Amino acid sequence: RMGHSGLVDLYYDRKDITDNHRITLENTLRIKLLEIAKEAAVTYPDLPTGDPNKLKLDKICGVNKPARKKAPDVIQQGTGLAHHFCVQASDLIDRGSTERIFVENISTDICNMISKFTIQMAN
Repeated sequence: RMGHSGLVDLYYDRKDITDNHRITLENTLRIKLLEIAKEAAVTYPDLPTGDPNKLKLDKICGVNKPARKKAPDVIQQGTGLAHHFCVQASDLIDRGSTERIFVENISTDICNMISKFTIQMAN
């Protein structure tokens, strides 16, 4: 859910993602998340979503794992929490939206995005 300012920072685990994938992912998220926010405001007018026209994705940043034997910082902790949340995505999607969790299955959109990835062979 967006805050009062509508400014969102998005962090992701950069493990196993190439630069081409990262660029495509970031561009798609900048478009798709704004669309989802606008659709949610119409579909769920009673939820305090704020004005979706004021939503702005500021940072989209990859996050590295913490160094060995070092405690993770708050961004690394949040990225780890999101990972565990996503592991349960199927159960959450099956359960549907609740009062505190908005659920939308965008698997088709993600698959369409992935189909646009190009594979470049090393010379």
